[in-house]
Amino acid sequence: DGGRLAVTISDASGTEPDPEPEPDPEPEPDPDRTNNTSLAGSFGEQGNDGWNYGMCEWDGAGFETLTYDADNNRYYNSGKPELKADFVEPGNGKNAAYQWTVAQDGTINVKGEYTKFANSEDGNADGTCVRIFVNGAEKKWLGTIGNFADEQTVTFDETYEVSKGDVILFAVNPESNDSYDGGRLSVTISESDSKAGSDTASNSKAKTAKKKKKEEPAEEDVITEETSEEEKDPEIEPETEETADEEAEPEKDETQEEPSETVMPETTEPESTEIVETEPEPETEFVPEEAVVEEAPAEEPVQESGSEEPEQYPEAEPEEKTEQEG
Repeated sequence: DGGRLAVTISDASGTEPDPEPEPDPEPEPDPDRTNNTSLAGSFGEQGNDGWNYGMCEWDGAGFETLTYDADNNRYYNSGKPELKADFVEPGNGKNAAYQWTVAQDGTINVKGEYTKFANSEDGNADGTCVRIFVNGAEKKWLGTIGNFADEQTVTFDETYEVSKGDVILFAVNPESNDSYDGGRLSVTISESDSKAGSDTASNSKAKTAKKKKKEEPAEEDVITEETSEEEKDPEIEPETEETADEEAEPEKDETQEEPSETVMPETTEPESTEIVETEPEPETEFVPEEAVVEEAPAEEPVQESGSEEPEQYPEAEPEEKTEQEG
């Protein structure tokens, strides 16, 4: 059991700690980026085409980016989780997570598949499960893909209404253990065809709105005509002043002919006086003027005695005067 031990002790207060590695710089956002992308075609540096690579909890929370190994074109955390363009394996109690940030407002189609590689080595492996989250809310669960001797593949085809800056996360969960949990995830994101339908719907709404706008002035004309008739009444003048527009000023000039309104009561007053004068008219009808005239010609045949007619006319004149005086 013989040996030799060598020990050196020194003051470490003057030594500087090793510097911490700087995180990979994120690329600047691309203003020309669209909602058309694929995981395999965009895989690379963090943030390229809106993609980020890392790990998260089983429920999609706590996303953390991983370090990029450019030599092997992969992201890893001491072996697990490990993410590549064509390979993914969760582990160490974490989900392997691919995250994409929406570039534009609209409707997108998220389509792809997950393949669980075959395992014939470990009978205790319990497989994996894949979930899709949008802004932290679970939208799709692909179920558990267990331990099989052959590859197993599940597909998904989803449509989402999204806004710029929304986050879509694809999480691969190791279930209760991470034995032989390797697989492959492929994702293609594109603008949905329903956008064209929504555009046509919006165009139809715009057309109907234009029709309504064309019909509205016609209704306004009817309203101005009604109000112009109401302006003639002095009692409704306050209401017409609120509804009258500047364009209705010529109509106000017509209604400002107040002397015509003052003439109306003057015409009605003589009518009332005429009615009073007509009351004595029936009294004149009762005057026996006509009867006297009728009696006068009755006296004419009596004048056959040869009396001249001119002498009788002056006699009748004083009688008419007396009757008018009566």
